[in-house]
Amino acid sequence: MNEKAWVYLNGEYIRLKDAKISILDRGFLYGDGLFETLRAYGGRILKASRHLERLYRSASQIHLDIGIDKESLQSTLEELLNRNQLSEAILRITVSRGVSEHGIQLNPTAPTLSIFARQANPLSTEKYEQGVGILISEGTAHRLPHVDPAIKSCNFLPQILLQEKARKDEAFDLISTDPEGRICEGTTTNVFFVKDNILKTPSLSPYLLPGITRQLVLEIAERAGIQSIESEMRSEQALDADEAFLVNTGIEILPVVTINHRLIGEGSPGPLTRRLREEYLKIVEDPDLSC
Repeated sequence: MNEKAWVYLNGEYIRLKDAKISILDRGFLYGDGLFETLRAYGGRILKASRHLERLYRSASQIHLDIGIDKESLQSTLEELLNRNQLSEAILRITVSRGVSEHGIQLNPTAPTLSIFARQANPLSTEKYEQGVGILISEGTAHRLPHVDPAIKSCNFLPQILLQEKARKDEAFDLISTDPEGRICEGTTTNVFFVKDNILKTPSLSPYLLPGITRQLVLEIAERAGIQSIESEMRSEQALDADEAFLVNTGIEILPVVTINHRLIGEGSPGPLTRRLREEYLKIVEDPDLSC
């Protein structure tokens, strides 16, 4: 990122080069914090209210006071886009419990709230036209004990290591299964499959983050009259799928054409995947649908 870019830190708009956070911050020391990643199209932030609702719900669950109300935070996001003159952008909100006394006990402290925005860099057209490959890794799904899986915690080491495993095997992402062999999610994605024109995605579980884009795709399918099912799924069903795709805020809907180096369907993005992507792009282009 440009060192002269504007960022938001604890109530102030400052240049990135001037943004400093204490080494005693609990986010740095313990990963004690939350984050949200949002996408702006044409200067409008897609489903901002849903992202902020999840952030504030998660903060309440971990006894964290963000220190600013949702309306003010959304205004801050929009102001940051304006200051950086960004239209197509990725925004990242990070909030930690702030600086406190030594030890892990909770002490009333001011949170550290930071936001940055950067130019969105979409994946290549080739990836959307030709699709990508993924891996399914048995028994690698992870969870934080006593933490709701819907919380986007700053504890991200398992995903980092699994993503590196995928990279070394020249795969776009790695999909984990739980100890019982049920498919869960990717390192930063949710996954969908198509079989006999029915859209399928793993049902919610303690190992699966219910992504904003995941829910949006299910809503798009319902409006389009596409039958969809949330259910337990295993590797054999994934390998037998006619189509597959990944979703998240940044990649939108990304076709998958190989799983564990085996072709899925005809080995090219399928018709239902293409249709859902077309409907998704209509939403991001329509201000009445994107809020």
